[in-house]
Amino acid sequence: MFGYATDETETLMPLTHNLATSLGAKLTEVRKNGVCPWVRPDGKTQVTCEYKVVDGRPIPKRVHTVVISTQVRVIPLLIDTVTRLLTRLPTASSTDR
Repeated sequence: MFGYATDETETLMPLTHNLATSLGAKLTEVRKNGVCPWVRPDGKTQVTCEYKVVDGRPIPKRVHTVVISTQVRVIPLLIDTVTRLLTRLPTASSTDR
């Protein structure tokens, strides 16, 4: 449960909440559609943003940390597979504001 509304996103939820929720939804999607068949339910996500204060209001400046944790099915998992999947993610420079 989240305890406040904010105007930093259209949904009136904090940006970190929206990003973490989107990542969780994507984790579920790749599990269900077979892109990552080794992913199991009960994943967790956490996003931390750096803010700057402008006219007394905190404004998101950049994403500082992203944590994704999930259960996995016990199968031989090659490091190449994980590396290929991770290299498809946007880089920090593409998300800088």
